[in-house]
Amino acid sequence: MSINGEKLRLTKHASNRWQERFPGVDLDNAFAATRRPSKKLKKRIIQQQCPGSADHMYAANRYYLVNMRERIVFVLASDTQELITVFPLTTPGAEQ
Repeated sequence: MSINGEKLRLTKHASNRWQERFPGVDLDNAFAATRRPSKKLKKRIIQQQCPGSADHMYAANRYYLVNMRERIVFVLASDTQELITVFPLTTPGAEQ
C-alpha cells in the first residue's frame, strides 16, 4: 500500500485500532479503495471523531480518506504521510 509513491507507514495506535476494529478486512485493499471525502462528509467525520482519541489527532495538519464500501475512515498526518488512526464511519443518528 502506498501514498504519493511511498509506502504508507502506520503508527502503533493505527495498527492496533485496525486489528481491533476491522479484523478480517485486508488493509491494503481497503486503503486502495479510498477517496477524499466531500465537504459535507468531512464535517461529519470531524464531528464523529475516533472513539477515545485525543483532540490533537484532529489538528489542521491532518487529512482524511474514506472507503465508502467498507465505511472506514483513515486519518493521516499531512507532514509525515503516516496513518494515525482508523475508525468506522457511522450513519447519522446511529449510536456510537
